Amino acid sequence: MKVTQEKGVTAMQVEQRCQFCEALRKSGIRTVRQAKTIQGFCLEDEGCCITLEEDVGSPFSQISVDLAKKAGRLMAEMHNTVEAL
Repeated sequence: MKVTQEKGVTAMQVEQRCQFCEALRKSGIRTVRQAKTIQGFCLEDEGCCITLEEDVGSPFSQISVDLAKKAGRLMAEMHNTVEAL
């Protein structure tokens, strides 16, 4: 569960972020899965935006040249996916 309270950020913007992330995931980009409710991805309660996310693994503690190359390829793939969407 992720609770967000950012000044100037609306529930609609959080909803759009979640939709974008989910569109990337459905296009084959490995990223967090957003759980959808009846109302959408984002619930708003008392000024907080609440989302449910399923993590895809632990963060990196180190980076190698090979991993940096993979990250670059992933960023290019994400860019191409965004343009196609």
